[in-house]
Amino acid sequence: MTKHQVKTKTKTSTAVGVALLAVAGLAAAAAIAMAALPPKLTVRLVNTVTSATYTKGATADMIGIALTASSGPAVVSSLTFHVLADDDASFATVENDLTASDFISSCSLYDSNNVLTSGPEPINSSGALTFNALVIGIGRGRTQTYKVSCNLANVTTASSDDDIYALTINSDSDVSVSRANGTAMTGRNLDIGNISDSGINLNGSSVAITVNNNGTLTASLDGTSPSPDIILGNSTGVLAGVWGFASTNEPFEIDKMTITNSGHDEVANAVRLTCTNVSGITVTNTGYFSNGSVLFANLDCYIPNNSYSTISVSIDTNQVSSSGATSGDTIQLSFADTNFEAVGLSSGVSIEAGDLATPVINASEMILRKTKPTIALANGSPSGSGVPGLNEVLRFGIAADSRGYVTVDELTFKLTSVANAAGSTWNVCDTDGSLGSANGLDDADFSLYEIDDLSSAIEGSDSDWMLLDGADLTVECTKDTDVVDFAILDLTTPQEVAAGSYNVYSLYLDTTGASAVNDDSIRVDLPSNSEVATNYGTDPDGTIIWEDDSGTTEIDGTYVENLPVYGGTITY
Repeated sequence: MTKHQVKTKTKTSTAVGVALLAVAGLAAAAAIAMAALPPKLTVRLVNTVTSATYTKGATADMIGIALTASSGPAVVSSLTFHVLADDDASFATVENDLTASDFISSCSLYDSNNVLTSGPEPINSSGALTFNALVIGIGRGRTQTYKVSCNLANVTTASSDDDIYALTINSDSDVSVSRANGTAMTGRNLDIGNISDSGINLNGSSVAITVNNNGTLTASLDGTSPSPDIILGNSTGVLAGVWGFASTNEPFEIDKMTITNSGHDEVANAVRLTCTNVSGITVTNTGYFSNGSVLFANLDCYIPNNSYSTISVSIDTNQVSSSGATSGDTIQLSFADTNFEAVGLSSGVSIEAGDLATPVINASEMILRKTKPTIALANGSPSGSGVPGLNEVLRFGIAADSRGYVTVDELTFKLTSVANAAGSTWNVCDTDGSLGSANGLDDADFSLYEIDDLSSAIEGSDSDWMLLDGADLTVECTKDTDVVDFAILDLTTPQEVAAGSYNVYSLYLDTTGASAVNDDSIRVDLPSNSEVATNYGTDPDGTIIWEDDSGTTEIDGTYVENLPVYGGTITY
């Protein structure tokens, strides 16, 4: 067999200066071609800086650029930016009718880690900003990003409209860059923008900053401000109001703030205002009410730029006693912009009394008591399948605060029942006995016990109970067609819950006549106080009537915690 010698030929393209091996394959040829291309620097706008509004005197991020080196390393030694400046808050038509150096004090160049690379430098009279003596080395195939931040002069804007500024790199001559061997890169080796955009941020079309004379501050009641509640005497740090402040276009420091009280000053032994200062440290200032107000001065409550911060006010309460405060006294705090001052930290402009959109913002009312009850569903409260007859239908507990005992005078229960069988009367009023012992409900069918003593009901007699059909909670139902919707227990002998104790009670109800075949059911609740108060025509009113160990009698159920308490549904 004859052997043929294969020779490898080399084909050279002088047009691009790349040697391609005819038999080396496409991948090798491509690699060789890339290795032979001269280094190139591309300059582009990046979104690390976006259009924004600032206040005079602020430091504004004005432009972000990306420097990308390809086919070899590059060293940037100078960058020149041109400032566009209009006094009409718009670049729809670029007028350049401001002298930028009159309104911008200096600018600095920072790397992606916010480390100063060059500057501060001034803007010259022609509106040019140049960073010289740079040594920005960019490795082959690498990208480095930078931003320019400028210190805005604290001078009034040029017209009633906001001023607007933008930085641009217009042409190759604005960037001085060389190869690693010192040869300058120009022409095709330096790409500033593209055909349709012959510069970076040309005419400010992509990133521009707007400058106004001062920022704005708005106030509101914060969502964490407490709801209306019972507060107890001899307590410290009782939160009474939280207000939020939102800044726009510059940070603020609140120096003075007035808190007013539309209730009784003697409730509060001291008033404490808490906020965060510019260092992020929580600071507290203490004051005292005089004629319904307290002025906090020399504050340093900090509201960051375009952000939201809260200021909270708490009180230390006086003891409920003959020499202190009185049970039933109220306190309701309000923020009022009277004697108010906040300073814009960029503009230096003060926001004072009358400058806020909402001059008075009320927190919730609080009622002072010596002690208070807390009601809750107790473990073991029945639900699920039941047997008609005299059985437990609700188990609940009442706790008294450790400051004093609670006396329970009256309780209101809500019944939700279903009688599915036609003509069924087991859940209607039978106060006159006309329905018979196996049908209807009357006072004798209800009994309330302490769980530890089921041998003796706590009501003095059946007459302690009043049954109502829900249409009106002032008149006992008497018609045997009225379904029993509420049962009020007005105790002849009130129940006392000792200070710091928790008493558990069990409600029994005779449901004889309920049909197991038809899945009759009942649920007993301690309803919301507002539901009872809305329909109850006497005073006091509410789910519970109680006393607080201070000589104050018949306190209504306003702000008693955990109401409503829902019992379980019992199905027969």
